[in-house]
Amino acid sequence: MTNQASSLETHLINHDNRHCVRLVVCLGRCLTFQNLSKQVFIELLNSIHLNMMSLLKKIKDFFGFQLPNIDITPEREEEIIEKTAGFVSNFGMELPAILMGSAYVPMASVLTQFTLLPISPLLEFIGIPGFEYTAFFQKKENVKRLLDRIDQLRKEREGA
Repeated sequence: MTNQASSLETHLINHDNRHCVRLVVCLGRCLTFQNLSKQVFIELLNSIHLNMMSLLKKIKDFFGFQLPNIDITPEREEEIIEKTAGFVSNFGMELPAILMGSAYVPMASVLTQFTLLPISPLLEFIGIPGFEYTAFFQKKENVKRLLDRIDQLRKEREGA
């Protein structure tokens, strides 16, 4: 059963369903103690997935909105980096930004989901592209690139 769980885990990772991987691993470990067939295991996973999807649909229907697609282009990422780094540099806050940003990088995706995503609709309402910033800060690579650009602007300012 462990081999079946690992093959299902690989299948889910390859199909961009990483949020289900932990569930598969836990279920696989629990079911190894029982002699359940692969078919029962797959039916159980399908049932859990359908229940999760119906719950998400009920939440969406209740609130009456759907989250927009949160994808931004590399050009827009560069624009956000330049704009944000310039803003930080204009106020001379490079070192605090680098310090706070370095602590932010390891948990960027989780912190973005808990902090920026909930206020994104409000930001959109006042004219700030909140969902674009959410997509930007969710990627660790983008945060690292932003910190590198801030550090580069700090060095340029100190050298001049």
